[in-house]
Amino acid sequence: MHYAIGVQVVWLAVYGGASWLTASHARRVSLAMPWDEAIPFAPAAAVVYLSLPVMLWLAPLYLATPGEMRAFGKQLVIVILVAGIGFVSLPANQPAVPAMPEGFGAAMFRVADWVNLDHNLFPSLHVAMATLAAISFSRHVNIFAKLALVGWACGIAASALLIRDHYIADVLTGALLGACVFGATRHWERSSEPDRAGLAPAADP
Repeated sequence: MHYAIGVQVVWLAVYGGASWLTASHARRVSLAMPWDEAIPFAPAAAVVYLSLPVMLWLAPLYLATPGEMRAFGKQLVIVILVAGIGFVSLPANQPAVPAMPEGFGAAMFRVADWVNLDHNLFPSLHVAMATLAAISFSRHVNIFAKLALVGWACGIAASALLIRDHYIADVLTGALLGACVFGATRHWERSSEPDRAGLAPAADP
């Protein structure tokens, strides 16, 4: 669990720090594309969006060795740091939200909106972390579990658009970030494991 605490500390520092820094100036970039306007607003999708922490906390069920857990923690930190650079370099305003009816969906949307802070859009850190988790977890499970993990990550990505928290550009770059970090660092879990052969006792002559 040490890796989880470290990742949370980095996330709080980078995510909160980037939002505070970008709020201190008025420079904003436009990330909207024509297709963004066609996406319907579905505040109840915030339930799926907010399921990311559950996905991440399931890591011990899918990552069998301490080396895999350490590697996953390091990969998450890299994703957060790279996303932080994007937040500071390309601060943007969130998509406009239409009038919202009261109810369960509206309440969940307000929770998601509070968690997201301001201007941390490009790339979508939510999508990047979900993509990284889905790829990492799916290596040791059957095809049905793989499809469930991929579907979960895709659901989180779709929900980011449906609650108007992100633009399409954010979601695509977030997925790319998660996949690229995994691909570039997948060897870490092997190198972080102790050399079992070297630790084995020598045979009697």
